[in-house]
Amino acid sequence: MKVHKTRFLAFVLLIVFTACVVFIYKLSVAVNDNSGWRNAIMNLRLLNKEIDGYFKRSLSSSNYDDINQILMDFDTNLQNLKRVESFSVLAEIYGSENDLTTIQSIYDKKRNLVDRFNYINSGAVAFLIGAEYLMNEFKNAPQLEILMLRLKNSDFTDIHAINAIEYEVQNLSQDTQIISDAKNLEVLKRISYIVSSLTSLREINQQNVILNLSNYLDNILVAYDHQYSKIIDLLRVFAIVSGALFYVVCMFIFYQTGIYKKKLKEITMLQYVVDNDYSSVVFTDANNKITYVNKAFEKISEYSFEEVKGKNPKILKSYVHSENFYNDLTRTIYGGGEWTSDELVSRAKNGSYIYEKVQFLPFYYENELSGFVGIKSDKTREARMVREIEDKSDQIKVQSSIDKLTGFGNYFAITDKFKDEENGVIVDGMIVNITIKNFDNLRFFYKTKVIDAMLLAFANTLKLCVETFDIKAELFRFQDDDFYVWYNGDNIMRDIGYIQDYFSFNSLDVMVDKKVESLPGIKVVMGVSLLEDTAQTNRLVQSILANQQANKLGNEIYYYKENDAIEQRYYQNQIITQLIEYALENNTVIVECQGIYDVSKEGKATYYEVLVRLIDQNGKIRYPGEFLEVAMQAQLYTQITKKVIERAFLLVERYPDYTFSINLSGIDIIDGSVREFLEEKLQLCSNPSHVCFEILESEEITDYTTMISFIKHIKDYGAQISIDDFGSGYSNYYRILELDIDTIKIDGSIIKKLPFDQNARYLVETIMNFASKQGYKVVAEFVSSPEILEQVKSFNIKYAQGFLLGKPQAADEL
Repeated sequence: MKVHKTRFLAFVLLIVFTACVVFIYKLSVAVNDNSGWRNAIMNLRLLNKEIDGYFKRSLSSSNYDDINQILMDFDTNLQNLKRVESFSVLAEIYGSENDLTTIQSIYDKKRNLVDRFNYINSGAVAFLIGAEYLMNEFKNAPQLEILMLRLKNSDFTDIHAINAIEYEVQNLSQDTQIISDAKNLEVLKRISYIVSSLTSLREINQQNVILNLSNYLDNILVAYDHQYSKIIDLLRVFAIVSGALFYVVCMFIFYQTGIYKKKLKEITMLQYVVDNDYSSVVFTDANNKITYVNKAFEKISEYSFEEVKGKNPKILKSYVHSENFYNDLTRTIYGGGEWTSDELVSRAKNGSYIYEKVQFLPFYYENELSGFVGIKSDKTREARMVREIEDKSDQIKVQSSIDKLTGFGNYFAITDKFKDEENGVIVDGMIVNITIKNFDNLRFFYKTKVIDAMLLAFANTLKLCVETFDIKAELFRFQDDDFYVWYNGDNIMRDIGYIQDYFSFNSLDVMVDKKVESLPGIKVVMGVSLLEDTAQTNRLVQSILANQQANKLGNEIYYYKENDAIEQRYYQNQIITQLIEYALENNTVIVECQGIYDVSKEGKATYYEVLVRLIDQNGKIRYPGEFLEVAMQAQLYTQITKKVIERAFLLVERYPDYTFSINLSGIDIIDGSVREFLEEKLQLCSNPSHVCFEILESEEITDYTTMISFIKHIKDYGAQISIDDFGSGYSNYYRILELDIDTIKIDGSIIKKLPFDQNARYLVETIMNFASKQGYKVVAEFVSSPEILEQVKSFNIKYAQGFLLGKPQAADEL
């Protein structure tokens, strides 16, 4: 009972002392980091004043980059304040943990106000610039010019000035001389919008004033300065208490040491003695002479205690391990350390090996080495089982690394060589990727047995060539005609010449089902790697890329070059693929909308083409020319298409008065999953007639049966069909007549030539005659200048699209 009370008292003293030390440490951190959190609050106060000042700037003086940087600096200082340990210490002590949450909440509201301010401000500036542009064109209304000048220099926080301008706008709106001119009227509308925007900016400024973040930061600084002074006083108190506790703890430890000193040796020895344990236990003295063994030791080693007493444990040494192994054991335990091994091989009395998991450690009493303790668990049976499993695994590994058809090494075999390099083993050599020219075509004309016989004959020929000319190389085959030569010779061009000569025969006879099949001579294509890996590609990839380049160029061989263009393309494709995967996983596939305008009358667009964009890891917008081709090759194109379709249908529901067109390629139409996805969206759509599908008119349209069926199915829902890029070089008027379409979009490459190319004008005239007779609507793309627009109007083309009329814009800006 007394022992328990003593232990409890010791535990309490230790806890109290530890708590004091922790408090002293935290308070010391608060003292040391005082300037850190104080500077952070000061910075927040200054940045907040700059934000408040931003809300009072005029239209012409707003700088979005500056305010964004200020907001970023505010957020950075706020995050720094959260990370300052001393600030959280103050919060723990004084219960002010909600301060940072409150600052964050007010700041989030302020940031939302800035976003609204910027949005309204940018719109007002755009209208102001547009109004100035119109004013500069005609300059026939001095009242408007004066009004514009007042508007540019007006202070939106001055409600009287804004009301005066609004009153003057109302008067001018009733002036028949002013409003009789359409451009004057347009200027008045823009000025009215700007005045409305200034009123909204004033309201936002008032909301910011109500937030009163500046006053809250001032109060926090005062409060925390006051708390900091209390910290200093508290630190002194805890230092005194800790010193006293430390003295008490030391006296207590000294007292208890005297009580337990006599019994310490006996208690320690009893902890090691487990005579009936399944593990072998051995004690030795300081001279490493055996003083005790348990029954398990006698049973496993077949030595009795009398036979080993007073002897060195070396009598069990098997000499299977290296001298370094045994020296490490001796050096560790004599150095006062613990030595362990999962597999020590000892020798029993009868000479058989014993596999043991062991732990050897020195035993000290009163800081003097008194002997050694060995604890050993018998693993002989398990070791034998592991050996058998490893042997079988090695056999399986060897078999799995061999190509069954040719006996060459396979993909796993060649990658093992690269793993050797990763483990520090230098594996020199170049890799040559050899394929059979037009092998894919042969698959369509010969049975599998014939193809396998041909590949075996190819492999045997390649092997015979290597052996005949004593080429230093290893041969590998992955699948089909994908052969690889790991070359270690000193003249690659000479030895490749030998291989080319060996495959220069005109015919090849193979035996299949006891019949001779005569095949055409095999022509090989080879890609040769560099002598070493690069940062972007290893030699295996280099050989594959070189082989692809040889096929692309129509050559029999291509030598990979350092910093080769195909390596850059390979690396760039990886980057773009990562970008696409990031956008798909993080839902940053977005759309922008470009208006299609009725040029026969003025007004905003109600018909928009949906254009895909991706936002990369850095928040930058990436355009289709950067990623669509890679998306097709990486089998990610369909996923992007579905994202665009999904967003387009959301726009149809969001803007019920607008029509939105979605671009579809031939790949999309023949893809069953895309067709199912479209049908699902059309079934849920409240107004399918406001959806148009733009089909690219090109060589991709080959399956007109599927195309006709697709269009009929889509139009059953009431959706519209448009042919995009019509006239781009593959136009087939008869085929187009088979499709139930609504609109033709004339390719932009034709439209932009209208002002200076008579042939382009002839072609547009032909298309218009054809469209007129069929009752198709016609849209002109790439209308980028007034000259092009005049030409479009001269052909009575009612609808047009292009940067002159309207650039692509975010859906929120429609």
